[in-house]
Amino acid sequence: MWPGFGDNSRVLKWICQRIEGKVKANETPIGNLPFPKDIDLANNDDPNPNFRVDPKYLKDLLKVDVEGWKKEIATVGASYDEYDAKPSKDSKEISKTARRVPKALRQILADVSSALAK
Repeated sequence: MWPGFGDNSRVLKWICQRIEGKVKANETPIGNLPFPKDIDLANNDDPNPNFRVDPKYLKDLLKVDVEGWKKEIATVGASYDEYDAKPSKDSKEISKTARRVPKALRQILADVSSALAK
């Protein structure tokens, strides 16, 4: 649905326009996303459908799959726990109390999880 690479500049353009106050954002549980109408589709005429953004997919691309995100958050949390439990470079001992993942990252994960639950 999203070819990536050069088309990522379309999102970067939207970010710059947001900073300049030219476009608004759709506030979602996972953060601010563009509205489909605000993604510039100029020069989107490649004859190969694998190398262009199909406007009919933009709405789906910018929709938040709440259940999918809940599952993803669980895997991210598990990765944080796994990283916290790894031995340090100075010791081979696995610590039950080590906290290597910054609290701010865990807080963001909790905030997004809470927003998705609403």
